[in-house]
Amino acid sequence: RSTAAPSELPMGNVQLAGLMLRDPAPGDEDYVFVVLGQDENDLSVETKSTDDSVSTYEGPSWSQGEAQLRLCRVGSEFVALKRASPMDNWETAQTWSRPDLPGTLQIGLNIYTASTPDITAHFEFFRVEPLDQIANCALD
Repeated sequence: RSTAAPSELPMGNVQLAGLMLRDPAPGDEDYVFVVLGQDENDLSVETKSTDDSVSTYEGPSWSQGEAQLRLCRVGSEFVALKRASPMDNWETAQTWSRPDLPGTLQIGLNIYTASTPDITAHFEFFRVEPLDQIANCALD
């Protein structure tokens, strides 16, 4: 939501918040994430993979200012999921194969902007737990 007008969506370019898995080693950036908010074009659920500080991302449109996001890893396989509400099925936002990422990663909440900040993100639930198969990521 917009910090200036809480009943509205964020104003300005690139106002996003979500989940990130990141290599904590110093040097070039290496991570994957899934975020919700205003990108350069419109409201979207954006996914990004950054390898040696070079990013590839997608930001398809999203119809509302709320979403449930999930980011899972098994070995070198990663999946980002999204859904509008708990009543909806999980939808795959992106999958990545990242054998370059180490076994231990930082995991956390992510919020960022490329313009004057106007985003307030609310995270109602955050859980980290083991996962044996990437296909089980979409199970509740």
